[in-house]
Amino acid sequence: MKKTKFKILKHSKTLLCLLGIFCCLSSFGQTTLQGIVSDSQGPLPGANVIVKGTANGTQTDFDGKFILNNVDQGATLIFSYIGFKSQEVEVGSQANINITLLEDSESLDEVIVVGYGTQKKSDLTGAVSVLKGKAVTVAPTPNLTQNLSGKLTGVISRQVSGNPAGDNNNEFLIRGQSTFGNNSALVLVDGIERSIDRLDPNAIESITILKDAASAAIYGARAANGVVLVTTKRGASGAPSVSFNSSIGFQSATNVPEMLDAGQFAEFFNEARVNVGDDPLFTDEQVRQYQDGTLPSTNWWDEVIRKSSPIQQYGLTVSGGGEKVKYFTSLGMLDQEGLYETSSFKRYNVRANIDVELTNRFKFSIDLAGRKENISDSSNSPFNALLNAQPTSPAYVPDSIEPGGLGYNGVNISPIGEAIRSGYNRTDWAVFQGNLKLDYDIPVNGLSASFKYSYDHSFRTTKNFERPYTFYVFDPVNDIYNPFPSITNIKLEEGYRKPIRQTTQFFLRYNKDFGKHKIGGLFVYEQVDFKRNEIEAGRQGFISPALDQLLAGGAEGQTSNGSAFEEARQGYIGRFTYSYADKYLFQANIRHDGSNIFPKEGRWGTFPAFSAAWKISEENFLKDINFIQSLKIRASWGQFGNDRVSSFQYLSAYEFRQGSVIGGAYNPGIRDTGVPNPNITWETATDKNLGIDFSLFTGKLTGEFNVFNKRTEDILRPVGDVPDTFGGSLPDTNQAITENKGYEFALNYKSKIGEDFSFTISPNITKATNEVIFQAEPEDVPDRIRRTGRPFNQIYGYTDAGLFKTQEEINNWPDQDGQGNASLNTGDIKYVDLNNDDVIDGEDISQIGKSTIPEIIFGLNLSMNYKDFDFSASFQGATGFNSYAELGAFNLGSNAIEERVVNAFREGNENAAFPRTYFNDPPNNTKTSTFWMIDGSYVKLRNVELGYTLPKIVLNKLGISTCRFFVSGNNLLTFSKYDFFDPERPSQGNNNVLYYPQLSRINFGFNVNF
Repeated sequence: MKKTKFKILKHSKTLLCLLGIFCCLSSFGQTTLQGIVSDSQGPLPGANVIVKGTANGTQTDFDGKFILNNVDQGATLIFSYIGFKSQEVEVGSQANINITLLEDSESLDEVIVVGYGTQKKSDLTGAVSVLKGKAVTVAPTPNLTQNLSGKLTGVISRQVSGNPAGDNNNEFLIRGQSTFGNNSALVLVDGIERSIDRLDPNAIESITILKDAASAAIYGARAANGVVLVTTKRGASGAPSVSFNSSIGFQSATNVPEMLDAGQFAEFFNEARVNVGDDPLFTDEQVRQYQDGTLPSTNWWDEVIRKSSPIQQYGLTVSGGGEKVKYFTSLGMLDQEGLYETSSFKRYNVRANIDVELTNRFKFSIDLAGRKENISDSSNSPFNALLNAQPTSPAYVPDSIEPGGLGYNGVNISPIGEAIRSGYNRTDWAVFQGNLKLDYDIPVNGLSASFKYSYDHSFRTTKNFERPYTFYVFDPVNDIYNPFPSITNIKLEEGYRKPIRQTTQFFLRYNKDFGKHKIGGLFVYEQVDFKRNEIEAGRQGFISPALDQLLAGGAEGQTSNGSAFEEARQGYIGRFTYSYADKYLFQANIRHDGSNIFPKEGRWGTFPAFSAAWKISEENFLKDINFIQSLKIRASWGQFGNDRVSSFQYLSAYEFRQGSVIGGAYNPGIRDTGVPNPNITWETATDKNLGIDFSLFTGKLTGEFNVFNKRTEDILRPVGDVPDTFGGSLPDTNQAITENKGYEFALNYKSKIGEDFSFTISPNITKATNEVIFQAEPEDVPDRIRRTGRPFNQIYGYTDAGLFKTQEEINNWPDQDGQGNASLNTGDIKYVDLNNDDVIDGEDISQIGKSTIPEIIFGLNLSMNYKDFDFSASFQGATGFNSYAELGAFNLGSNAIEERVVNAFREGNENAAFPRTYFNDPPNNTKTSTFWMIDGSYVKLRNVELGYTLPKIVLNKLGISTCRFFVSGNNLLTFSKYDFFDPERPSQGNNNVLYYPQLSRINFGFNVNF
């Protein structure tokens, strides 16, 4: 038995020796290579390095460095990067290979995504802006469009709210406004209409903005306001590449108004009451005690709103593949807390993009994406109660009354209760998106065909549960706290929505070179079907808030509702491209679209576009000028369509209205929706663009300049006023005309100082102005209030002449209150009598200020690299617009913004910036006027990030390709004339101060690649 064991052991040793010899032989001649890939300006991050004929490969890091293991000495490396010539290098005995890639003379810049295809940027004839996916992951934000501000010409983006995942948080326009209705751009993700804000930024390859007719008109039906193309990442041949990104940050509100403390409030509140003839509320002793701290002061903002709230983002991507199968997968998670306890947003993203080469001619791709969202908020927004809160009222009552019992804001409610105890409002989304694509190279040289089908299916559920809480009001006469319920009836509303979008596309492409002639052709058939069903139900009369289900509610007052919506459109698209000698470029597009929004007679629209470009730098008379690498002039003309209007306006319809009780039973009522318009049809925009692109000084300085003009006709607008005797309302008709024009300019300068320091400076500016050329208005409308000839969003009101400083001035001023100025006092706003009739009324209203949409948007983007450190910053600003900020001092004893009250008119402060304090609204001071107009100009530090990449000598031992740590910030600095609110807040109207404030963020994170 022992002998047998010895033999086994002996043979085992022999096998181990043979295995060791085999391993040595197999590894003989293999080596680990490292090096740096550069271009003429310095290190080139993201360049591909692959062993020829294998899947063994890698990419360079942020410093252009690479490490590649298990490379045979007889192997050949292929170095490649988009826009540069690929180079092959034999390994031999080299252990360190440094290489400089040269720009491809046939492609001075990258291949970019355009409408229904790709083109080299140097061959573009239209106005296009491109942002690489890496740019949207710098200084991460929960909403992607926030990261586009100031980085692309033509984009006018404004963040109007900081509410986590709230709808309509951003205004996103391309080259301004051109219609009275929906001005939002068409957003396509991988060619399908989808939201950009909900994407995982780590899955984005590029974002392309199509701005003129040459680039965007091919999308016809919905391209009138520009097109945004988002392309997600795909796999590449090579070893699996794993990337993990993580960031944890803290958010706080920006530009929070400073409110009065209790001492100031008591003093000025008494003043406000006296100003309207009431007795003071606080005694002199109480005012003194509030001022010296004997009586407490409540900072309601601190009681309700968090100093900071956390935000976390994580992303994992895995990509790679071989010659036949390539894949890209990603997982993403966002967890964002709001400014108060019940406000939050969570999002989970998953994606898989798979490409399979079935044969040499037949390829198959499938993209699957899923998203789950949970949005939570209080049942009632606390900001109304918060900004109406009086600091002399306590946030909580003594524990002897109730431990943790709530006080009230001194007016009507508890801001704390509204934020935390009023119930909840929840929205959950479950989204599936799928693309299936088949590509076939037809056995005819240059001809190929594709079929694509996409299916998007979403489920949205909403649940709003309003439950009561108790707050206490102190009765000083009886020295007791009286309890009050916030509401008397518990309510629950639930809703369900199921939208489904299906898109079918068929492509036929032809590309062929004939010597110096290059010809390209494209035909596309597209059909989009969209359906949405939704159901809503509600009950009230719950006995207890313990059970938040409909079954626990009462039968009386219950509601139910349901609706369905559908739309469809078809399109036939053609594109022809021609190039001669790679110098003279021509492109023609045409799209024939049909939309069920319109009747059969006006359902179809045809939208052509033509463009041309001349590469002047390819001419002999410029080729010898060394500092010019590329110079191209572009021109385009074309038409877009717009069907983003209310559906079925051509049909007679009825809607449910209030009913009546007949025989003890309720019968719902109906009424007609007005006279139909059987001739309704498309809005059509005609666009012209002239542009120039250039690259100078060996590519150090590049830029573009565009001048554009867009005229939109057949815009749906009311025909004007009709007499009441008509007995109905006339339909909107295609009659209005507008014009939008302006220019764009962008520069990019990159250079190096020494071997270790490189930098890039990229300024840009966009100016876009709009004008109403025509809309139906009565002929006798005075020019001062006429809409024609004015911008969109023009504000109309009175012109102020300052404040009344003396009673004599009031007595001698034209009658502006209809009572001979009997209701006016010193410190009130005085208005100009424009028509000199000694009466100030509606006849003195005129155009005031500018539009509320910025005319000029500008940005400055900086990036620097020094050894293993990198830094980037993005500034964005806007000017050429007004914001309307009417905020009274003490409206119902609130809205007590310190600056406005302290700087209000009073004896000794006759040169005040604001009217006298008052209690309740004096109609005179709340009229729309130039007094409340504010120059909306601002500059923001949108994003800033500082990163450090660990040296290779540290990472090699850990098997990590790159590891980078960073700290970043969003909205850290704002320069504007606003001292109390963010300049991007909603404009016009007192209620707009009650919005969810914008947020600033500090993030800490890291990126690691394996």
